[in-house]
Amino acid sequence: MLKVNTQEIKLFGLKQGLSSKSNKCMFTNFFAKVSGSKVVAVSTKLRSPKALKVLLREKFASVRKETLNRISSHIEWPFKLDSWQRQNCSPITISELLEMGFVTKHDWFTTPERSSDGTILLRFLDHHHLLTNCRIHCCRNGFKALKINSFAWLKVAKSSKLNGTGLNVAYVEDLVDSQSNLVAQLTFSKDVETEMIKNNDASEANFCRLIREWYEAVDEKGLSANGRVQKLLNLREFLLDSCQTCLRQFPPPGSHVCDIPVILFTGLITSCERLIQLYRLSKTGTYNVRSIGSLDNETFFSSFRDLDPRGAGVLKTSEIPKAMSVACEILTTRMNPNRGFYLNTTTKRPVYNQQTEKYDTTSSCKTQAATVQEEDVAKKSVGGFRSHAMFDQPRRSTAKRKSAIVSTYDGFAHGAQGIRQYHRKDEEKSFLIKRACYDI
Repeated sequence: MLKVNTQEIKLFGLKQGLSSKSNKCMFTNFFAKVSGSKVVAVSTKLRSPKALKVLLREKFASVRKETLNRISSHIEWPFKLDSWQRQNCSPITISELLEMGFVTKHDWFTTPERSSDGTILLRFLDHHHLLTNCRIHCCRNGFKALKINSFAWLKVAKSSKLNGTGLNVAYVEDLVDSQSNLVAQLTFSKDVETEMIKNNDASEANFCRLIREWYEAVDEKGLSANGRVQKLLNLREFLLDSCQTCLRQFPPPGSHVCDIPVILFTGLITSCERLIQLYRLSKTGTYNVRSIGSLDNETFFSSFRDLDPRGAGVLKTSEIPKAMSVACEILTTRMNPNRGFYLNTTTKRPVYNQQTEKYDTTSSCKTQAATVQEEDVAKKSVGGFRSHAMFDQPRRSTAKRKSAIVSTYDGFAHGAQGIRQYHRKDEEKSFLIKRACYDI
């Protein structure tokens, strides 16, 4: 048996100039000398490896630009997110909500704005418009990415005579009265949710409950402030949990977030977060949630319709200053608490009592404000949010709301247009360039 001393071979190899950097040809000649075989010529070719920069450039040259943008975005995203969170000017933090006993897994998704003088500005979309828009999208196409199908509402509507929900097929398929608040509330009512559960449409029933509770939090009377905040957080958690994958990928969502229009998605998220933050910005620590919206502005501008001779509410540029002053004067007169009913248009007994003595409302307002401040100081140490003194108190009576119904098949159709609707003169249907005879 041939015995090999590895130590001797190693020393002999070092004498022959072998090392870890030796090439294959040098090792072959070494073993040829040891065994007495023929020695081959040593290759003198030197290696010249490319620089790392050149290798990376050649490697990334074959990668698509979209992929490179995604890689770059994923690298920069944590730093951008950290910088945005440090600059978030929210008056209340998520950790404070957790200490109050609320449950949430996500940090603030949006941040309020600051004006030039440092004042925090809270922007909203009107809650009534968000509710009606949500009803339109649910009944038209649904949100398939969230497993919410419009067919669930259609099944309930087709059997409305049996289940007694009142949801008519015309409300779902034809979207009759698409801007009606009553129909939107009917679409997400408790009865509709119960029927969806019976039909095994769990996702649609859960979404129906979340939207209904969110609207109760922004409009219903007699709910505590903590109850409102919890309902707002429930919808916010659902949207952020369901759309988490879509929101954390690049490129980011465009016009839709998980099949939800981006305006509706941001409107719902902003509504939930701003209403919670507004409790801290209020001087008394509470507010009337029904006072938040754009209906006041719409009422102001709707008065232009009465001032427009054509009745269309579209004023000329030269008419706007006068219309603004007249509208302000009319609204100021309407909201004057000391205004009496002195105009007699009939000889019958007046419905309202005539106001003979003027009363001062400033003293009562000051007394009420002082009482609110004293109560606020006493309740600041109590956990949670403070309920409104009047609006959030338990309801003593249940007001009967109007019902959203469709006319019977043998009755008169509501909202029907004139028989000459499509033949009547309407110059708004033609473009201005055509009316000016421009050849463009």
